[in-house]
Amino acid sequence: MLFLVVFLSALLAAIGLGLLSAWSDMRGMTIPNGYSVGILLAFVFAFIACRLGGNPEPFGGLAAHLITGALVFAVTFCMTIGKMMGGGDSKLMTAYAFWMGPQNIMVFLFAMAAFGFLLGWLALFFKKAKPFKNATEGSWLARVQGGQAVIPYGVPIMTGALFAFIDGGYASLDMLAGFLQAAG
Repeated sequence: MLFLVVFLSALLAAIGLGLLSAWSDMRGMTIPNGYSVGILLAFVFAFIACRLGGNPEPFGGLAAHLITGALVFAVTFCMTIGKMMGGGDSKLMTAYAFWMGPQNIMVFLFAMAAFGFLLGWLALFFKKAKPFKNATEGSWLARVQGGQAVIPYGVPIMTGALFAFIDGGYASLDMLAGFLQAAG
């Protein structure tokens, strides 16, 4: 039962920190490093809880998760260097990539890209229509309505993570029952 509590706490921490990241990105176009580090640490606790609790679901082998995280970091680091993405977005994507591993990375990337597209479309609308008269200075809305081409990609990253968590069965009844069966 202890391992189930640790796993669920880590999962909720990863979701909560992702929501804070998205909110921070919307408010000021920054994602604090501590949020990404917290998501990565939550993965470590969740992975260990699954292994020690005798329930390997939803994770595969550790090497696969490390490789997935390293590949996402390499690609997003290059995108950051090329000014195609912010450093906070790169770190947040990398932290979630460790959670996803190869079995859930495609759902994560697809959902993230789809919501990124929708947010980009919305930004174009806001840029042209300027529907918010009192947007907070420095916020995404104020910047877009001021003519900047910026997207708070923390929002699609978090959305992609939620979709992947659901699709990967991170809190499914089978997953939760696996902990109870292993303990019994």
